[in-house]
Amino acid sequence: MSITDKNDFIFVAAIDHRIDFIKDLVGDEGPVPLAASNEKAADLKGIVFAAIAEAIESGLPKSQVAIWTDTEVGEAVLLRGRSMSITTVASVERDGPEHFQFQNALGFSEELKLVGASYAGARINHNIEGDLAESEAHLKSLRRLSEIARSEGPPLMLELSVPPTKKQVARLDDLDEWKRDFQPAVLLETIRSLQDDGVEPAIWVLDAPDQPIPASAVAAQAYVDDRVDVRVLFAIGNERSNKPDLDARDTAIRIASRTAGVNGLVLGPAIYEPTLRAHMSGEMTGPEAVDALSGIITSIATRFVEAGTALDVS
Repeated sequence: MSITDKNDFIFVAAIDHRIDFIKDLVGDEGPVPLAASNEKAADLKGIVFAAIAEAIESGLPKSQVAIWTDTEVGEAVLLRGRSMSITTVASVERDGPEHFQFQNALGFSEELKLVGASYAGARINHNIEGDLAESEAHLKSLRRLSEIARSEGPPLMLELSVPPTKKQVARLDDLDEWKRDFQPAVLLETIRSLQDDGVEPAIWVLDAPDQPIPASAVAAQAYVDDRVDVRVLFAIGNERSNKPDLDARDTAIRIASRTAGVNGLVLGPAIYEPTLRAHMSGEMTGPEAVDALSGIITSIATRFVEAGTALDVS
C-alpha cells in the first residue's frame, strides 16, 4: 500500500461504541441489560451487516467494504464477516472512559484471533495540548497496543479525535472556529507526537477536515519517514443529529476522495442510525431497512470514487 495507490478503497461501517445500541436504540437503560435487549441490539447490528452483504451482491467489491464492531454484542457480526471473507474490525477499547483503556488488556490479541478479526480497532481522544499526566497514562496503553498489533496481530486501525481542551475553548468564540481554524493543525501535531511515541497503526482514521489543504497535510503526516505500509481513512457521520448536514457530508466525501493518501471512509452513526430508528419504530421492516442501508452505503462509495475522477477542489 503506497500513498499513490488510489485504487485500493475501503468503506468501513462503524457499529462499535460510537453509540450504545442497547441504551440509545433498544431503550434499555438498566445497569444490567436484559437478555432480550442484547439480542435486539445484536439484530440491529446484523441489519447493517446484511446491508453490506447486499451491497456486495449488487456489485460493490468485497475487498472495498468492512465492518467495525465490538466482540460482545457484535460477536455474531464478526463471525459472519469471517465466514464471508469480509474485512472485520474488532474494538479493543473499553466503552466509556475519556482516555484509552483496554477491554481485555491481557488477552485481546488472542480474543480477536478467535473471532477472526482482520484488524484490532481503537478509538482515542488525544490532544497534544492536553493534560500531560493523563496523556502519558493512556499513551502507555497505546504503545503496548501498537507493539502487540505489529508483533502478534491483528494489525491496528486507530481512530484519532482531538477534542479541544478547556484552555483552547476559552480562547475561541465558538466551536466552529476551533474546527475551522485550529483543529487541523492540532490534529497534525498530535499524529506526529503519537508517531514519535511509538504508536504506529496500520490504518489511521481521522475526522475529515473541511478544507483541501488541511486535509492533505494531515493525511501526508501518516506517511512521513517512509511509512509506506499504512492507510488513511477519513471518518464521516460521527455527528448525532436529527437533521444531518448532507451538504457538509458530501463536501467531506469529495475532499477525502481528492486527497492524496486517503483510501476510503469510516461511516459513523449518522449514516445508519436514522434507518435503524425507523425500523425500531415500525416504519420499516427488517428487509426494508437492509435495502435502504445497502443503497446508502453503495451511494457513498460511488460518490467517493466518482469525486476522485473529477476536477480538483478549488
